[in-house]
Amino acid sequence: MTTLRSVSLWLLVVALGAWGATLAAQTSPQTDLPTLEPTFTRIFGSDTLAMYAPNMSPDGRWIVFFVHEGGERQNLWIVSAEGGEPTRLTHGDFQDDGARWFPGSDRIAFRSDRQGHWAVMSLSIDPQTGRAIEPSRPVTLEGSQAYLDVSPDGKWIAYTPRENGKRVIRIIPSNGGSARTLVAADTPKPLWGTRGQYIYYHLASGSEWALMRIAVEGGEPDTVMTRPGPPRLGHSFLLLGEGGGSRVSEVMTLSGEVRARFRLPEEMRGPGLTGPDSNNRFLTTVSGFGSALQVVPIAGGPARRLTEGRAEDRPLGWTDDDRILFSTQLNGTEVLLLAPAAGGPMHQVNLPEKRRKLLNTSVPPPFLSRDGAQLVYEVDGDDPDVTVLKVFSVEDGTTEVITSAHWADGAGVTGPGGVPHFDGQEFLYLARDAGVHELRAWTSNEGSHLVRSFGGPPGPIGVHGDRIVYTEYADDWTTLRITTAGEIGSRELARVRGWLQSVSWSPNSRYLTFVHVDTTGGWEAARVALLEVSASGAPIGDLRYVSDASLSWWNLRWLPDGSGVLAARWDDAKAWLLPLDPNDSPVCLTPDEPRFVSGFVLSPDGTHIVYPQRLPRGSSIWLVDLGTIPGGSP
Repeated sequence: MTTLRSVSLWLLVVALGAWGATLAAQTSPQTDLPTLEPTFTRIFGSDTLAMYAPNMSPDGRWIVFFVHEGGERQNLWIVSAEGGEPTRLTHGDFQDDGARWFPGSDRIAFRSDRQGHWAVMSLSIDPQTGRAIEPSRPVTLEGSQAYLDVSPDGKWIAYTPRENGKRVIRIIPSNGGSARTLVAADTPKPLWGTRGQYIYYHLASGSEWALMRIAVEGGEPDTVMTRPGPPRLGHSFLLLGEGGGSRVSEVMTLSGEVRARFRLPEEMRGPGLTGPDSNNRFLTTVSGFGSALQVVPIAGGPARRLTEGRAEDRPLGWTDDDRILFSTQLNGTEVLLLAPAAGGPMHQVNLPEKRRKLLNTSVPPPFLSRDGAQLVYEVDGDDPDVTVLKVFSVEDGTTEVITSAHWADGAGVTGPGGVPHFDGQEFLYLARDAGVHELRAWTSNEGSHLVRSFGGPPGPIGVHGDRIVYTEYADDWTTLRITTAGEIGSRELARVRGWLQSVSWSPNSRYLTFVHVDTTGGWEAARVALLEVSASGAPIGDLRYVSDASLSWWNLRWLPDGSGVLAARWDDAKAWLLPLDPNDSPVCLTPDEPRFVSGFVLSPDGTHIVYPQRLPRGSSIWLVDLGTIPGGSP
């Protein structure tokens, strides 16, 4: 089989929606680009394994990938490039991923939490049999949650830990030893050039990103090119854009020259892509999943299944009259249904047009009013750089445009309790127009009006009445600020090392809660923090943490009585109740759930949550061959 080199100096840019249209306009005319017709080879498939990130050995004989096995467990597996039965490489209740081959096809480097924290590990593999020769061993001693890459000669590994609170690119001998820092760069994925002289990485800021390189011998980094964004950088300069429903991808050189375009099937989702190689081929995965809605009482007790899980059912909202809005698929088309939480007939909500579709088939959630009478959703505008936000009346089927400005994820603006603010009368959202960021409110009687402008992109925003809190990030420190609607200035509430996520007010406006990602000590640890605020808007006491440290906490939701906060935790993939009373211990709400819990919705009375129980339907690994690139391989 032709040798595959996983690190090559060319780009595949998956240009989706507005970002893709802007990128094409800046690089070359749309009509001048030839269209490639890829061919697809299915290498291996499984009914039971959920496979991710396949990576071909340089000799073309083996493919290593990781399998998510439920909860926090994911191990590395290997399969012949000719197909056949896969073999497990690593074992145990650990998380192993990000595998990279050494040039001799006899060893891999990967990241793992087997040392009690994330570290770079290595594992020797028999290139004839594909079996592990000896137990894996650590290469680094420090924590490093990021991915890594192996030099073309196999002598060095590049990785990105934190140094004095800031992420850096560091190289270390592949057998361990003294590491050397090359550059401070807030990037997760260093990638080695094929000649071994440079390490490439990307930096993102707002709507722009830059591809950078730095010489392995040291010196100042160079900017190779900049593009609209933000993309997500995968292995070997595979760039995944964020935007609308287009699946058009473009083949680019490092200098930004676009050579051709092609289109991937919908099933070949971006995050599974790895490669390409010097023969214009890359690997991808096709995964099948369903998810069944599970209703769980906060006070404890067994879960009750609401849907069968034949499709990917996702909860989107819960009304005051105890109905749950969720999305599902019928014949490949999204359908919105309102289901009684206690069971019974489920009625479809018929939007007059398709909602906007994003990368990997996710869509921004429609925001349901508490009374269930209105639904805010997003559609593509006539201009590819514009999205349209609309409100739909469930009762009479009419729609009204809220804004045609580029809006920035309404879930980033929360009202009391941590949910997007839509009480049926008013909807709050963040818009970006001509570089200005504005917190705006829409009402059915008055339309949209400005609440507050921000000089730059604000962090998460929490609103309670006329009180507004938001974050400002600079030099690895985040300042939490408070202001009121109509007030010109703002006041500092707290300043912490790292950054804050999921900022929200308690229902009684007495407390603020947020996730504090602490970068002190050189690696990231997230905790749920609490800050008491006086009626005049002054902090009362210091920050108090109501959770332990985790890789990540998210989806914070307040109980209606303000006695506790609900959150999902990455480490054990469970949903938790975090009481405010320091004498009470956190309670796991989904102790028997074997799989990842995310995106739960809390009932308005605070007695239940509904979450999607993920049900794997198998997956497969595919080789995509682009054929001949006009002008030669980049």
